[in-house]
Amino acid sequence: FTRSLVIVNTKHNAAADITVLDQIPVSEDERLKIEIVTPRGLKIGGEGVRTGASAAQGVSAGLAKDARASVYGEGSVKESKWGSAIATAKKGGEVAWNVKLNPGQGVKLLLEYEATFPGGEQVMGV
Repeated sequence: FTRSLVIVNTKHNAAADITVLDQIPVSEDERLKIEIVTPRGLKIGGEGVRTGASAAQGVSAGLAKDARASVYGEGSVKESKWGSAIATAKKGGEVAWNVKLNPGQGVKLLLEYEATFPGGEQVMGV
């Protein structure tokens, strides 16, 4: 399952500090496993991870490479031209991004998770 969100700071003279909240399912059945795929390295109850990509990605090969590295938590720790985003996941399934978005810039945030269940068993009530 994948969700994406694009945020644009339309102000030309002020950075925006934004908190974005989302939710992943929480399984009550230990056989059903929910795992966060993107942002890479994000674990429930774990440390925050750098994430986000320029909303202008794909304009040039260099931009696309930088955006891809940023989305997957790779690359340098310094702030990108668009700003910065740190994702955290809480035990109740809440995912939060703390975003600093520079004036006139945009960011794309991705949340991807997978649900797995042992083969040969049936899932009821879905």
